[in-house]
Amino acid sequence: MERQSADHDLAEALAKVSRALQSEPTAQETLQKIVELAVATVHGCDHAGITIMNGRMWTPAATGDVPRRVDQIQYATNEGPCLDAIRQHRMFVTGDLLAERRWPRFSTRTVQETGVRSMLSFRLFLNQDTLGSLNMYSTAQGAFDLDSQAVGEVFASHAALAWSAAREHERMETMSQDLHSSRQLAEEYAEQAGFAAALQRSMLTELPDLSPLEVTARYLPATRAAQVGGDWYDGFVLPDGAVALAVGDLAGHDINAAVAMGQARNVLRTLAVDRPEPPGELLSRFDAVASHLALGRTGTCLYARLDQRDGGWQAALGNAGHPPPLLITDRDAKFLDLPQDPLLGTDQIFDRATTQVGLPAGSTLLLFTDGLVERRDRDLADGLALLRDTAAELFASPVDELCDELLRRLVPHPADDVCLLAVRLPGSPAQHPTMLTAPPEAG
Repeated sequence: MERQSADHDLAEALAKVSRALQSEPTAQETLQKIVELAVATVHGCDHAGITIMNGRMWTPAATGDVPRRVDQIQYATNEGPCLDAIRQHRMFVTGDLLAERRWPRFSTRTVQETGVRSMLSFRLFLNQDTLGSLNMYSTAQGAFDLDSQAVGEVFASHAALAWSAAREHERMETMSQDLHSSRQLAEEYAEQAGFAAALQRSMLTELPDLSPLEVTARYLPATRAAQVGGDWYDGFVLPDGAVALAVGDLAGHDINAAVAMGQARNVLRTLAVDRPEPPGELLSRFDAVASHLALGRTGTCLYARLDQRDGGWQAALGNAGHPPPLLITDRDAKFLDLPQDPLLGTDQIFDRATTQVGLPAGSTLLLFTDGLVERRDRDLADGLALLRDTAAELFASPVDELCDELLRRLVPHPADDVCLLAVRLPGSPAQHPTMLTAPPEAG
């Protein structure tokens, strides 16, 4: 009857232990509760601590200074019951450290420095996965009898389950917090990306009426909106009545690139209005001003000045490292042969070339940035050839439909920003472009 009563009391005590351990919100608090309950539950236990060995040995929880000092002696001597419980996957008990021969260096120091005489260590494990060891200490000899060992073993099993559950709960909480943070970052990223795209669109204003020329522009941001960058276009009437057209691409893919693009566009427009001059000279002057203002970015630009002479249209063009323009005529399309002078913004001033080209009636001059033809999975020459052939096929389309169809066919999911600027000459389509003067050598 007394044995049944004792078993009942033990069962009640362990049930209380389980409830207490389940109530702790974090793994660290669970570990601390484990060592405190060990002292209250296992007969003979004066102090308790937990050892973890995962690349290094340490004591994450203890009931006071004594178990921490005992553990430090074990770590320093690399021997002792708590280390063997982890290494050999079983319980270790000693009734008198003064008579202990298994851990001679540890035993002597422990008695001298802490007064501990008895120890009981259990491996904490779950599904053969060793979590650490639970260690109990007493200053009395023979403190842990068979009942203490049996109770301690069951207690250690409950402790391992509670610790594992607390770790898993913490892991899930961390994952949930990380997911929430990721969503917040994604929302902020999308907001910034939308702002960048809106900023660039706000600076790429609608073109004015350039009649009798039909002029259409398109800007298409990269599929990843945050990659908005320095692509730009412009078109306006000069004081002498000529029409200025430009496309450019400054280095970079961020909001700063978009801001620099707006500055560069405004500088070029100001210089163009300031005085009539050949496009090559204008680009050289732009380089000097950009260097003085420290815009701090390299880039490409194609600038064209269109004049009406002797009943026809002529284009004067300057090119600073930009893809050549495409002239589309009746069922034909050809890239204009322009000198490709150095990039803008290199802090060196170059004498840049100007090329004069006659534009046939009804033809379309297409200026574009490299995002239209460049892709990682093909050569640039292949991209240019595809543009040329597609444009020739679409020669009869209205100029706005021409631009939209080129974007749809060539860059349905652009990896880079794309700008298009298309100008259609009045009159019936002619067959071929006419090069009026050979392009001069770049200075």
